[in-house]
Amino acid sequence: MTVQTVIQQLPKERRAVILLTYYYDLTQKDISEVLEIPIGTVKSRLHASLKKLKVLLEGKE
Repeated sequence: MTVQTVIQQLPKERRAVILLTYYYDLTQKDISEVLEIPIGTVKSRLHASLKKLKVLLEGKE
């Protein structure tokens, strides 16, 4: 599985945070403003997304 394929498996809200962070190199503050969500939500979505990506890439799900 490629990283791109695994990212596509994430829910839309989590995928957006991953893409804005790693593909567009935005800060969490900028992502918060772009998505109009609290910075705490950005942090929690990023953390949950990275955890899920790790599981999917390791093939444990």
